[in-house]
Amino acid sequence: MNKIIFTILFSLLFLEFSALKANETSVEIRSAAFFHSSKLFREIYGNVSGSYQLEVATQLNQCVDGWANFDWFTKHGRSNEFNDPTRVNIANFSLGIKYPYQFCQNFSAYIGIGPSFSTIWLKNKSECNHSRTSRLAVGGILKTGIIYSINRCFFVDLFVDYLYQPVHFDRRVDIGGFKTGAGIGVKF
Repeated sequence: MNKIIFTILFSLLFLEFSALKANETSVEIRSAAFFHSSKLFREIYGNVSGSYQLEVATQLNQCVDGWANFDWFTKHGRSNEFNDPTRVNIANFSLGIKYPYQFCQNFSAYIGIGPSFSTIWLKNKSECNHSRTSRLAVGGILKTGIIYSINRCFFVDLFVDYLYQPVHFDRRVDIGGFKTGAGIGVKF
């Protein structure tokens, strides 16, 4: 039984990678300045933070690309009431479609949309209590950017994303916000 399942999964993966080879696929490493939406989040962790991403995109047809993005964010801060140390980690996975527009040989622009799924971990320390909390959040993302193709294989991406990611602790907090940055990638 396990051999049959393994064979089926391997065959599906092979077919998926074969389909990707037929279309142009890109892999991109991105870094962004993350401007938080929530006033409470900004008070605890600061107005701007770093975000690190890996994005894979493939051409679905001539007008639409599909993409998947993994984003990692971590930051230390101080709680509002007692100034206790706190740390937040957010792992975000989003996917969707984007519409590219080639406006000259080396430059193209895109706009995209998709759902986003996050896990947030909070760690708070005080003199008498250490607490760890995690939550799942579902939201959405809008993205746009300009791509400069260095040559057939390498490109630079300047982008702006807006992430809406509500999560409920004692109250609802939007852990999303604007992300603007740059990425470097390879097409194959």
